[in-house]
Amino acid sequence: MSVMFVHDGDISAPDRDLVIAIVAGGAAALTAAYDRYAQDLYAYCRFRLPEPADAVDAVEDTFIVTSASVYRLTDPDRLRAWLFAVARNECQFRMSGASSAQLYEALRATDDTEIFAPVTGDTESRVLAN
Repeated sequence: MSVMFVHDGDISAPDRDLVIAIVAGGAAALTAAYDRYAQDLYAYCRFRLPEPADAVDAVEDTFIVTSASVYRLTDPDRLRAWLFAVARNECQFRMSGASSAQLYEALRATDDTEIFAPVTGDTESRVLAN
C-alpha cells in the first residue's frame, strides 16, 4: 500500500491518506481534513442547532473527537461520512444538554457501524447512515 505524505495546506490528499496520517499523529492531516470539510460541517450543524456559536463549537468538537477516535474507522475512504456522523452526534448531545466528554465516552463504547446507524427516522439521519 502506498501512502502519500500530507503536508500543511494539502487538502488534495485522498481521505484514506488523511485518515492514516491523522492516526499516525499528523497535525497537518487533521488541518487538511478541517480545511476540506469544516465549512460543510458548519452548514450542517447550523441547520440543526439554533445558535451559530453552538454550531461552531460542534464543528470544533467534531474534529477533537475525530482526532481521538478516527483510528476505529474501518473504511478510511469514509472520512466524510465519519465526520458528519460525529457532527450529528455533537448536535444531538448539544440539544440534549450532554457534554462533549459524554459524547467521547459514547463513541469509545461503540464501533463505527453503530455510529453510522440512524438514530431517528428523519431523512437527514438516514442519508448520513448510508
